[in-house]
Amino acid sequence: MKKSILHHLLVAMIGSTFAVIATACGSKSTTSGTFSEENSLLTYANHLQLYEEDDATLCIITDINHPDKRLASYLLLPKGTDNYPSSWKNIEECIVIRTPLDRIALTSTCHAYLLHAIGGERHISVLCDAQYTQNKTIKQLCKEGHISDGGVSHSPNWEQIYAASIDAFWTTDASPQVRHRLSVQNIPLIMSMDYLESSPLGRAEWMRFYGRLCGKGNTADSLFAEVEKQYKALCHSLDAERTQASGEEPTQKGNRPRIWPRLLADSPYGGTWFVAGGNSYMSKIYQDAGAEYIWSNDHHVGSIALSPEAVLAQASDCDLWILKRYAPEGMSLQQFFKENHLYSQFKAAVHGNIYWCNSAINAYYDETPFHPDWLLEDIHTIVHHVALQQELLPTLRYFQRLE
Repeated sequence: MKKSILHHLLVAMIGSTFAVIATACGSKSTTSGTFSEENSLLTYANHLQLYEEDDATLCIITDINHPDKRLASYLLLPKGTDNYPSSWKNIEECIVIRTPLDRIALTSTCHAYLLHAIGGERHISVLCDAQYTQNKTIKQLCKEGHISDGGVSHSPNWEQIYAASIDAFWTTDASPQVRHRLSVQNIPLIMSMDYLESSPLGRAEWMRFYGRLCGKGNTADSLFAEVEKQYKALCHSLDAERTQASGEEPTQKGNRPRIWPRLLADSPYGGTWFVAGGNSYMSKIYQDAGAEYIWSNDHHVGSIALSPEAVLAQASDCDLWILKRYAPEGMSLQQFFKENHLYSQFKAAVHGNIYWCNSAINAYYDETPFHPDWLLEDIHTIVHHVALQQELLPTLRYFQRLE
């Protein structure tokens, strides 16, 4: 049996959208009625639940520190439809989103790439940090004026965003200031919190939510199924490779045979070295690629802030060093060493095992959040190369040796 939301939801959507947002983002428990992680459509995401029946979709985003607390709830209904399953409780608390969204403002180029990948790039009206995208289609749409420049992500050009008459604003910033800016124009806020997931497939699985917002749910489901298939196939082949090389079954996290190289990642920024926590999705990728990630036993989901001296003390014997830079003019090993005298003291630097990604010329930040399979393949190739001390390195999608 269906209920109509025309009276008690449409009014909230039109007249008091952000009063609803405030309710959804309060301290209320996440589950009621038939909603629980067990019957969500999603398998890997820890902070997103997705329920679907007929034409209605319910999306629940939960707090990273308090899984029983909702950050936001969205009821997605096709335009012209007011019905939802009668078994769905407390629907009045949800933000109603009429799909497909036709005019979207984005604050991240990775979401712009995703919409392109599922055929939804024409739904983008405004893009922040547009100058950093490496996607040719998105660049062309920006050049032709189909996508407006939204300024920088941490301080958007609100005049441009208002002028675009957008249907929704996708962002990781749900601060009171941003909420107020949106509320005065009755613009729904879509919380894009995929970056908080602790596993690569968990983050990538958010594409199934984003796809449904744009009427591309089936395409997003198909893309995720392919990403999942490729990622798991790579993991399976790497487990077999480890077993063959060591003569042992793959062991628990942080206890792999020493044949696999110890990996150090990234470099200092403003005097602080932010390393991926042991429970982060990047830590998971490093380990799935066969590396012994130095901070694998750490419990943080986000980054850990350390001094360069502290990193050297813990990682001076690293076999492999992987880092990312935005360097339009390129970078040499000599230039890199001039940045900090400590760099040359790492074992990986001594043996020439530093590999870097120049995000000024490739689509690392655009693609990898929703294509962790591509990143895993690159890093595994490097890990395998270093472990077996091979001379020739195959062409990689994102990385190259720093020389």
